[in-house]
Amino acid sequence: MRNNKFRLITFACVIILIGVGWTLFQNQVLFQNQNNLQKQPKTKVVDSLQIVSTNPNPLDEATILPTQAIEITFNKPIFRSEFKHKFDPEVDHDVEVVNEENQEYGKLFRIVFKKPLEFGSGYTLFIEQNTHSEDKQTLEKNYQYHFKTIKYSGI
Repeated sequence: MRNNKFRLITFACVIILIGVGWTLFQNQVLFQNQNNLQKQPKTKVVDSLQIVSTNPNPLDEATILPTQAIEITFNKPIFRSEFKHKFDPEVDHDVEVVNEENQEYGKLFRIVFKKPLEFGSGYTLFIEQNTHSEDKQTLEKNYQYHFKTIKYSGI
């Protein structure tokens, strides 16, 4: 009878050890799965309108020639009339749609100055948040690009 009690206690301890081991194993697997999920890069779905490049790149704090055009590329096509922007100080310029069949609709815009900018002067280009695509997607924020022209002191 004493031998049966010993076997029963041993059997119970083995079952308990197997249960504890199984629980620890399951927690380890769960912990590893959570770590793997955290390590995976999170892809961001881009629905909003965004500026994807400028020329010169970077435009902010760039030094340009007085006759140099500025290019802005968006991730979605927009109408030229919906490209909301301004300069400080104001400068006379034209906006062109580049590399498109339709001169009023595209992703790449070129700002061409009607007269050369002044040497050694600073300018700010503001691209406003209410610039929007055909599906009414707007920029997430206002953009400011500070740039200057080369200095020239003469001969």
